[in-house]
Amino acid sequence: MKDERHNEIIKLVEKEGKLSVNYLSEILHVTKETIRRDLTELEKSKRISRIHGAAIPYENNSKELLYHRKLALNETDKKEIARRAAALVESNDMIVVDGGTTTVHMPEFFNGIKGLKVVTNSLTFALKFNEALENGRVEGELIMAPGVSYYEQQTVKGAMTLRFLSECFFDKAFISCGGLTDDIVTEYDFEETEISKIMMAQSRVCYLLCGRSKFGLTKAFKIANTQDFDQIIMNDRE
Repeated sequence: MKDERHNEIIKLVEKEGKLSVNYLSEILHVTKETIRRDLTELEKSKRISRIHGAAIPYENNSKELLYHRKLALNETDKKEIARRAAALVESNDMIVVDGGTTTVHMPEFFNGIKGLKVVTNSLTFALKFNEALENGRVEGELIMAPGVSYYEQQTVKGAMTLRFLSECFFDKAFISCGGLTDDIVTEYDFEETEISKIMMAQSRVCYLLCGRSKFGLTKAFKIANTQDFDQIIMNDRE
């Protein structure tokens, strides 16, 4: 029974991204103490991670999940954050968007925007923005940053990317992250961190898009202080 319960916990956590001890206790019909013991065992075996009385998919500071796997996690919440971010984009803006699995959904919510210029290092975002252009939901142009393909995250990065971005000036930057605390914003990969930093430095206004499942996590490299962002857009669900 315990093994079956452990497998069910892992399946639920991977599907939802973050589940509280209270919720797991109710849905699996066992005590909170039993769930806490289960989570302790699963964390020791590196099958889940724990944060603030909840379970999240196993997190390793040294290795990020592949893009296609991250994209499937918390999709509803990510789209709601992206919808709110897209509402901040105005006609004639020049914006820069990074390669996150939340920022990538923004083009789905563009509607009636004209004269928009978008710069991105995300291959997937570029495809979605081109669809918005083709469907007539937005008028503008896409500028793809040059760089070396980083296939694990469907982006480009490297010296060419940094040099190109340093010569641009943006109205708004839309940034994702790997971890967020009250004080700092962090990411897994050093080169992607440097890209986020230069995007912010070259932008008049900076927005952070972050799901609550990342709150309390600290990854390997610091992007910025939390206060460096003009607004942090998060989902309301705990």
